Amino acid sequence: MPPSPSTAQTLDLTRERRLPIAASWRRVAWRAALLPLLALGVASWALPLYTLGYLVAGRPPVVPCATSWVGVARRLVRPAPSPGVAAVDRASIVVSLLTRACVQPAFGLAWWLDLLLHGRALSAVVVREPLFELSAARSGSTQLAHYLEDDPDLAGPSTLRAFFPYLWLWRLTDLVGSRLPTPDQLQSMYVRSVPPAYLARHEGDINRTDSMDPLFYAFHLVDLLQALGPDTTTRVDPFELTETNRAFWEEDFVAYVDGLLRRSLLRDGAGRRAFVKGHFLPAADALARRYPDATFLTVLRAPEPRVRSVLNFHREQPGEPLAAMPWTWLVDRDVDGELRYNDAERAWYTRPEGPRRVVIVFDDYVRDLPGTLRRVYQECLHREVPEHLPTTHPHRKRSYTVDRSLAELGVDLEAFHQRSAPFVAWMEAARPPPARAAATAG
Repeated sequence: MPPSPSTAQTLDLTRERRLPIAASWRRVAWRAALLPLLALGVASWALPLYTLGYLVAGRPPVVPCATSWVGVARRLVRPAPSPGVAAVDRASIVVSLLTRACVQPAFGLAWWLDLLLHGRALSAVVVREPLFELSAARSGSTQLAHYLEDDPDLAGPSTLRAFFPYLWLWRLTDLVGSRLPTPDQLQSMYVRSVPPAYLARHEGDINRTDSMDPLFYAFHLVDLLQALGPDTTTRVDPFELTETNRAFWEEDFVAYVDGLLRRSLLRDGAGRRAFVKGHFLPAADALARRYPDATFLTVLRAPEPRVRSVLNFHREQPGEPLAAMPWTWLVDRDVDGELRYNDAERAWYTRPEGPRRVVIVFDDYVRDLPGTLRRVYQECLHREVPEHLPTTHPHRKRSYTVDRSLAELGVDLEAFHQRSAPFVAWMEAARPPPARAAATAG
């Protein structure tokens, strides 16, 4: 469903910049003069040890494969779809690519250091009946994850730990904690580093759990690829499992999740159930094979408001580009992609064979939090809801500076609704009878 020339393409006649061109070039020059040399100075010692480890044990999951590096390099020299990528943005991506190349040996060595120091203990960890909240983007899953995270019987890695998944580092920070920034100070630093429009849609808290897959993308240069066009992430396609992305999801991602869960349980989760949240549907079957006693939970939200939220959320993503992501790129990538995700999600969650799967509906979750939590606990965790969990959602004031509708972006709504009709029918059928009756009455 491409945008019509009179809508999204008109909005993209000029790329909306976060900084003026002159300021952007100054920022790139400063980064180019400092970051690669700093990264090389900090991490160069790790290269010989990393090379030895690579020859013995292969590539760790937190290090991108050669295909990722080549993919970014090729895209940098190719013309991008309209409205294109400015020279200053390409230069910024080159700086980031060089910086990451310098630090990758340290990231890989840090992963192996855990195996050297704690390998036997990590292998002995039992990941018992993990709960995977595996839901589409912008479905309300993050807030639900925070409710579950407050249960002391569940162990879910924080965003900060997921980005630095090294047990030896966590224990080291415990020893010198008083000399390091506090969690609140780290959160304040993070908030100052991202656009306010992004925080309006996603109150990111690096000390709490969040979707694991976008964090994992950063290890594999996906954010740099996305800055260069709408069709650049075939190898890691997040919408459905294909032969092209199978190795990324079923090998790299599963190894990362398994390592992260074992580290989290060994660190502070003895006797607890592991809990992970994200949108990693392409890895679902591989995770189910790895953990046959796992439970998978999803939140279903109506496609039109969800996809609208995805488009506006991605428009204001923090990170590499010094210009906002063009609307045409977002529509080309996300509209069809998110509908493919809905199709794959419906097929996977309704397949007769497979792991334990539980489905709740966003509208029921918003309207009846106690009933939804009761159902999640009964069907996923087989016990009653802890008394300390809330009975009402916290009030959140929304003030969006960017909020385009699908119609404003030129999406063919008739075709969109026709394509999403099977998903909507499944969503309605997934609601318990009292909720369906209440919705009908309303």
